[in-house]
Parts: sequence; structure tokens; C-alpha cells
Amino acid sequence: MGKNLLKTGNAYGAMVAHRPVFTRQGAIDRYKISLEVAYKDFDLAAAHFLTEVEDDLIRIGFTPEELEGIEIEYLRSL
Repeated sequence: MGKNLLKTGNAYGAMVAHRPVFTRQGAIDRYKISLEVAYKDFDLAAAHFLTEVEDDLIRIGFTPEELEGIEIEYLRSL
């Protein structure tokens, strides 16, 4: 198995934004898609959704600082 695969317990893969991902890059890509969806019509529900996605990512090893960097990069691209 590749070192980039995400392992949760005895299984490979993790859930991010209610979808399975299998690599760290896959998790980042899923987060970027979630940012795009949430920022389309940003409201309280979108903020709650992003919090849940960020919790998923932190659970699999991302730091809040990494997530903030990805979000800032996304916002600068708008």
C-alpha cells in the first residue's frame, strides 16, 4: 500500500464531506469542492457544513492551519 493512502482503523479510506477519499490529495480536493459549494450562497447552513468537513479532515490528520491555508488559497482565487 502506498504511503499516501489514508488508513482509518483496519480499513483504507476515510469519509470527507460524506464521500469516501483514499489519499491525502483526494481529501484536499474534496475540501476544495466543499468550499466551492459552501461559498456559492454562504449562510449559516454553509458554515455548519464547512465545520463538519473540517472536523472530518482534522480527524484524519490535517491541522487547522493547513485547512486555513487551503481556504485562503481558495478565496484568493475568486
